[in-house]
Amino acid sequence: MATGAYRGLDYFGIDGLYTEEERAVRDTVRDFVSARVLPGIGKHFTAGTFPHDLVPVFGELGLLGASLTGYGCPGISPVGYGLICQELERGDSGIRSFCSVQSSLVMYPIWAYGSEAQKARYLPAMARGQLVGCFGLTEPDFGSNPTGMLTTARKVDGGYVLNGTKRWITSGSVAMTAQDWARSWKPWLRGTAIGFPIGAMPAGGADIASFLSYGTERKLTRHPEEFGNGAIEGVAGPEAANNAAAAGTLVPLLTLGLPTTATAAIMLAGFQQFGLQPGPLLFATAPKLVWGLIASLLIANIMLLVLNLPLIRLWVKLLTIPRPWLYGGILLFATLGTIGVNPSRAELAMLMIFGVMGYLMRLHGYPIAPVVVGLILGPMAEQQLRRALAIAQGDWTTLVSTPLSAGLIGLAVLALAVPMLLRMRGRGAVLAQVAKDDD
Repeated sequence: MATGAYRGLDYFGIDGLYTEEERAVRDTVRDFVSARVLPGIGKHFTAGTFPHDLVPVFGELGLLGASLTGYGCPGISPVGYGLICQELERGDSGIRSFCSVQSSLVMYPIWAYGSEAQKARYLPAMARGQLVGCFGLTEPDFGSNPTGMLTTARKVDGGYVLNGTKRWITSGSVAMTAQDWARSWKPWLRGTAIGFPIGAMPAGGADIASFLSYGTERKLTRHPEEFGNGAIEGVAGPEAANNAAAAGTLVPLLTLGLPTTATAAIMLAGFQQFGLQPGPLLFATAPKLVWGLIASLLIANIMLLVLNLPLIRLWVKLLTIPRPWLYGGILLFATLGTIGVNPSRAELAMLMIFGVMGYLMRLHGYPIAPVVVGLILGPMAEQQLRRALAIAQGDWTTLVSTPLSAGLIGLAVLALAVPMLLRMRGRGAVLAQVAKDDD
């Protein structure tokens, strides 16, 4: 356990006011948080679980009932207890809450008001982390009236299971703090500056922009130890780059008629259905459409902000929908869309065939987005190929008669051959990282 893994800035020289014992307590808990809490707390947060294996360790370190005396409690000073909570809070608010609630709201009432028999029975076991106490609170948005409470309990073997609607006192606000804003605004600007140009490149993409932004923030951050454990710079920068790259894909689409993502390819198909061909002349032939589209992007971002802030809790709950239900809903709407456009058995069969093909491609690690782009650009490429051969009177050498055309065809051949060679030489894992599916 490396001492000094984290050292905060002490602007007012407060460190010199602590006793040697208080500094030793702080450093011990600080090292424990860096070595045992931070590496795994992200997985527990995602899974919605608590690291129960750490509770006996809390007892070994004297974190439970730290300020109490006797009955196995260490009797640390109030300042030392505050430093313990400060370091635990740096790792995770839930863990700090567990230790402070166990110490102040469970163990202290027994220590101060319990009988000698109660103290001898409960406090030593609680201090070792062998017993965990609990206490009751009314719901914050209603009160103690049982007829209006949201939380219910269902009896199961060995106890009860709550319905999960309880809002605990340690539940924080989703609003960003001043420190979050201070650490985020520069990554936002850098991510935007990285993402938009890469998104505008015909060979760019949101994944490339996000990885470049993450690497940049990791080099520039003042908190390198937090990366991989929820550093806000590692989220703000890549997300800004991802959003900027998504908007940047409209540049090659509107100016060259070239979709670089599956979403852009679908937009191109929509343009073609209305008899519009994206390209340099689109700004002259349909200026109202182009500028209306650009204005709609600005309005859409404002509306997303208005909708997402109050509805963030609802969107998070959507992640709890079982995947089979999602797949069933997607299949239902895809089928209804196909029937609505053209009620044909042949097209329904095509929907099923392409759905199975997409599933097999994802199962074996092949990216799906290039296939969608190919379906849109394929007929256009065939039309232009026939036109070029008709002008050259069937002479295939006209396709490589200029350095530019020969270079483009060479790149296309490499794009087909290199993945095959990588797989043949056992470099499939490298290929999977390079050609990561972004659909």
